[in-house]
Amino acid sequence: MNQDYSKNMLVKALYLGALVSVLLMFIHVKYGLGFFLGVCVSGVNLALTTAHVDRILKSKKTKISLSITHFMLKYALIILAFLISVTIPDWVNLYTVALGLFMFKIMIYVKEIFFRKKGES
Repeated sequence: MNQDYSKNMLVKALYLGALVSVLLMFIHVKYGLGFFLGVCVSGVNLALTTAHVDRILKSKKTKISLSITHFMLKYALIILAFLISVTIPDWVNLYTVALGLFMFKIMIYVKEIFFRKKGES
């Protein structure tokens, strides 16, 4: 995976996520905290995936146990974010956690669809 691209998207999404979180806090604090939690977990998942893909592409032998551990860790982080939102719903909103988890995917799709220069593949 291109390290510069994923790092650039990570920084942009974290800034945008922090801005949206602050704006959501004007509505209610739990919305902003939930969104920020989702964005942070999504950012960690993107960084883990980037490191995992790079590790696989650089090694000559891929170990299935490493991939299984990677995916279990990613899903454990997502489950943890949802468990936090379920256990303390007065502080963290479940729906904004879910929206924050999709933040990186939405940003990548929007960037690739609307901001891609013509002629690039």
